[in-house]
Amino acid sequence: MRWCWLLALCSLFLSGHGQCWQHVDPRIGSVGVGRTFPGPCMPFGMVKPGPDCGVLPNAGWAPMPAAVLGFSQTHVSGTGGGQKYGNILIQPYLDSCSSFNTSLGWPAIPQRRVSEDFSLGYYSATYDNGIQTEITTAGRCSFYRFHYPEKGSLFVDATHFLGKDTVPDLRERQQFVDAHLAVENNHEVCGHTSVRGGWNNGDTYTVYFCLKSSRPFVAETDADSQRAWIHFSDSLVHVQVGISYVSIEQARRNIPSHDFDTQLSCLRIAWEQQLSKVQIKGTPEQQRFRSDEGSRPCHACLFHMDPDGQLRRHAYP
Repeated sequence: MRWCWLLALCSLFLSGHGQCWQHVDPRIGSVGVGRTFPGPCMPFGMVKPGPDCGVLPNAGWAPMPAAVLGFSQTHVSGTGGGQKYGNILIQPYLDSCSSFNTSLGWPAIPQRRVSEDFSLGYYSATYDNGIQTEITTAGRCSFYRFHYPEKGSLFVDATHFLGKDTVPDLRERQQFVDAHLAVENNHEVCGHTSVRGGWNNGDTYTVYFCLKSSRPFVAETDADSQRAWIHFSDSLVHVQVGISYVSIEQARRNIPSHDFDTQLSCLRIAWEQQLSKVQIKGTPEQQRFRSDEGSRPCHACLFHMDPDGQLRRHAYP
């Protein structure tokens, strides 16, 4: 993103002042009825990648020891209503010690966390099998850095969403409509998912995605072309997942050309610009609370619009 380099020029100025973003604790409000999203997010960003600990948590995340089904790219934050989004799930795993669990009613690879780390724009989790996942994000693209203890694999599920229920058309529960994915080459998997209902009981919406890997892979899909299993010959893999509500082509265009660390720096500069508009004085604890409260309105995604202004009309806000 061209603006990212412009923001980088501001870093010299910002480094001479107290960094407001360091006072933000993303976990505040995430437990209990607050249901805020604790994962990475750009100010007003469309993409909010984070762990889905089952399908019932409103914003996907739940405290340990809840198992993680994987990391989806879209979440709401603090709605107070039913579940929404949780689309396009990816789950790192090891062929040598992971097996599919069908007890939920669909294929899944639930994994247990032994540790996790939160800061504004960054999330990290380590599984009990040694896999570490780091996440940051651009406005329309998730950034992942997977550290495997050996050659790793990645499960991609285009059918996943939050609020699954066996009762059809249950109030504020999402319902599956359609999904499809395809392995484009040995670096890309693209597709879409369509879901309806959920918080606000909205009509069908479609999320298009393009997953791009830094390392070549071999992959296979299920018979319905809705899930994929990707196998790497490396132990360190960077993955970007571009998202669009318009088309796969737009999702691919929404993938920036820079790397994980550069995007994390750009994200924090963008947050610093937002948070530094309000000067906060007081004790470190008061600054932490006020900075966190100042960040919450910016977690809202106001429009599912691509950079060129395209916006597909949906029958929901």
